[in-house]
Amino acid sequence: MKQFGDKTIIEYRAHPDAKAMLHYVIEKEEGEAGEYHTEEMKNIFGGVCEKEFVLFFGETLQYYIIEEREGKEQLTESKAIQKSDIMEEEIQNKFTMINDMVISKTLQDYDTVDALLEEYFLQEYENDKLFYLQ
Repeated sequence: MKQFGDKTIIEYRAHPDAKAMLHYVIEKEEGEAGEYHTEEMKNIFGGVCEKEFVLFFGETLQYYIIEEREGKEQLTESKAIQKSDIMEEEIQNKFTMINDMVISKTLQDYDTVDALLEEYFLQEYENDKLFYLQ
């Protein structure tokens, strides 16, 4: 597992002839589980597979990987990743703003939540006015 900015990347090394199937669910801070998903991981090169996620504060990604090869399946990895770090992001984008809102809500700092919501919607409005599709 690696983190780059707002992305959490699961990296898995499979046999070059195998298919890596990722089974996962994202649980919210309150313990509420989302839908269960299954998908083939993207084979980048020679069996190195990956899947990207955007996790927010308090969310937990539970997953396991099944390697399929020559008609056989084998459970190879099972983990849980929790987004619980509070760190200063250098780049402010909509994902870091949403993450900051979730952290502020958890800390019951509703003035900060309101200020971030206002800033978020102002940026969305400005982006829609500046960048539009014809």
